Parts: sequence; C-alpha cells; structure tokens
Amino acid sequence: MSLTSQIITADFPDLDKVEALNNEAFPEEERIPLSEFLRYEEQEDANFFAFYHEKEFVGFAFAISNAQAFYVSFFAIMPHLRSHGYGGEIIEKLVNFYQRTMLLEIERLYEPC
Repeated sequence: MSLTSQIITADFPDLDKVEALNNEAFPEEERIPLSEFLRYEEQEDANFFAFYHEKEFVGFAFAISNAQAFYVSFFAIMPHLRSHGYGGEIIEKLVNFYQRTMLLEIERLYEPC
C-alpha cells in the first residue's frame, strides 16, 4: 500500500469528505470544527494532512510541532478502511515527515453493546 498526503486548506477539493469523517469519528463534545483546524493553515508549526490511497480519501491528521516533538491532536480513518494497516502507514509517514518524537493519545473506540 502506498499512501500520498496533501495539506488541507480552505479550498481543499475534498473538504466535504474531511468534514463528514470528522463528524463520524469524534463525539460532538470532543469534535473541533474544521474552521478551527483551518485557521492554522498559515502557521509553520501546524499541519492539517489528508491521506489518499490512489484517489480514495483514507483519512486525516492534524499535528502541531516544535523543535523536539510533534503532537497529533486529531487523527481519523474512514470507517470502511479501519483495521487495514492505513493508520500504521500514516503514523510512519508523519514520523518520517517530522523527524522527531511523536506524541499521540489514543482512545478506544466506543462501541455500544
């Protein structure tokens, strides 16, 4: 599998897919509106990435960095593509991009009984 990435901006062509995934992946009380992510687009220490397998949108990650580390604050994979190795490949791509320590908090997916 070979993923590519693009920086998400206000005129990003798949912004509707990013928004739909953001709404699906995060509970309302934890969700950040896309407008909040996009307000960082001019800052050098923040990146909002979209990931693709060929032309299919796979997911997104929002990261903030400094000289020592980068923190992935939001990270989501399309529901039908979860558990197929995409998350690991995205993490590897982020580590290679930043070339520093990664900080990532992971929560178990809530699945009702």
